[in-house]
Amino acid sequence: MATDSMGVFVPSAASAYIRNVLCRAQIPLEPEGHKTNWEDKPRTHKVYFGTKSIRFHGGYSPNEMNLEQVLIDGESAKSRPYDLDSLIELLWVAYGIKRRKVQIYRNEGVSHIHKYMQPVFARGASGGGSLYSLEIYLSTAGEQGLVPGIYNWNSSRNELQRLVVGNVTDSIRQALPDAVEGASSFLIITIKIWKNSFKYSTFAPHVTATDIGTACSTWALWARSRGLEFKPQLWFDESSLNEILSLNPDLESAVAVVPLNFGMDESRGSWKVKVQHEENEKSVNLLRWDRNELVVREMREAGQGNIPAAHVNPSRKSGRQVLETIELPEPTPLTMTLSETLRVRRSTFGMLSDAVGPMTQQDLHAMLLAGLRANQGVDFAGITPHQTIGAWVLVNNVEDLKPGAYRYQDGKLELMVEGGLCDFQQRTYYLKNYDFGATAAVITLTGWPEHLMNQLGPRGLRVQDALLGAACQYIYLAAASLKLGCGAALGFAYDAYAELFDSARVESNDPEDEWPMLILAVGPEQQDIAEMQMELEPGQ
Repeated sequence: MATDSMGVFVPSAASAYIRNVLCRAQIPLEPEGHKTNWEDKPRTHKVYFGTKSIRFHGGYSPNEMNLEQVLIDGESAKSRPYDLDSLIELLWVAYGIKRRKVQIYRNEGVSHIHKYMQPVFARGASGGGSLYSLEIYLSTAGEQGLVPGIYNWNSSRNELQRLVVGNVTDSIRQALPDAVEGASSFLIITIKIWKNSFKYSTFAPHVTATDIGTACSTWALWARSRGLEFKPQLWFDESSLNEILSLNPDLESAVAVVPLNFGMDESRGSWKVKVQHEENEKSVNLLRWDRNELVVREMREAGQGNIPAAHVNPSRKSGRQVLETIELPEPTPLTMTLSETLRVRRSTFGMLSDAVGPMTQQDLHAMLLAGLRANQGVDFAGITPHQTIGAWVLVNNVEDLKPGAYRYQDGKLELMVEGGLCDFQQRTYYLKNYDFGATAAVITLTGWPEHLMNQLGPRGLRVQDALLGAACQYIYLAAASLKLGCGAALGFAYDAYAELFDSARVESNDPEDEWPMLILAVGPEQQDIAEMQMELEPGQ
């Protein structure tokens, strides 16, 4: 990483990588024609043979706070410290494998979803990496009867696998830039890049980084509803934590640390131990991508010291003229309880329908407002409120709105392109699991990756993607609360959308370019869908 004469960061690998991602319709990501070897796929969770495991059973207690309170109003329950039950509940409710699905719908990419012997599973948090996303470790000083040590939390079986005995919390505390008051234990969140790159090859660093936001934003909401503090730190000495966990940093690396307050004195652990157990890897051939490792390495090296302050909001420029401005009505309140919202949240591939009727402007406004709450920082420590996510809407079937492309800001929709855009949406989408003519609208989340990297350095790309993932999850949850369908996609022609909006250009090097980064098809779902949902309690 280098800086220019003004002290501005000049990212290299990360900057070139995200530009290639955003322009991949014209310059395909290498290797072209990659085919996923599903027969050699990794497990969705880690397995360590010969470890002591602690399994947790039972569901979670009712949570009466609703999504409107915790997300829109930012309310919190009465503050309290963690105990082991509340920590496991928090992990399970957002990231546990909680539902088995058998459905018949239009998704040629998951042709086996209707076969009972080839089940599809789901969790409360959405994820670009599907079930191949994050790993969670707990370093404890010995609270709640646990033996001091490091544990891996198994998201499929809801159990802690003990990897080493010894209190290393002081070493973790020293890896953080600032003193952490009251924290006696820590969660360490990692990305095992291989688990995702076997499927997405060099698209994986971008996809998996969004999962930091989808998971952490959901955990933060749940913690708020329970009166717990959950503030992930994204800036720390990544290498020292990788060493404690005995990780090969090119294959798996720490991406966030969460201090946990169990109401005890900070227990200083000076043990110099590290994980000795080796994961039992199911896959035979671990494909490695030089570009993935280069980008991840650059972000890892850029994480020392305090998080740089992002002071200046990017500009929202478009070469198009505003044709009409619509003041949206008050958004529909998100009154479903948070626990129920997380239970019913799902991706709606192939199930949207225009036959049910148009979506209301109030519901559209509620989803847009929810998504842009990500600009408040998602409780990431050190990240101040900052415009990192924008939104445009391609309207197909919304009450009293003309079809066209609208820019959303400050409760208003600005009509920028008038006319039906279903053909454009279908033509610029890479898969076959959506009929865009059946959607009410396509919410397009935008970002300014170059702007953020200029202020935060290469790790700014991780911040951009994490907040993008949080915005995506917030819209998913809002749609669930409104009993509407929602499905996110990264497989579309970003540059075509940028040209439609006239907000960014492939040939431009302007850091103020606003790039389309993720689309969400939303609207009413088909009725009487042939499906079976099996709820899984912890320990099943």
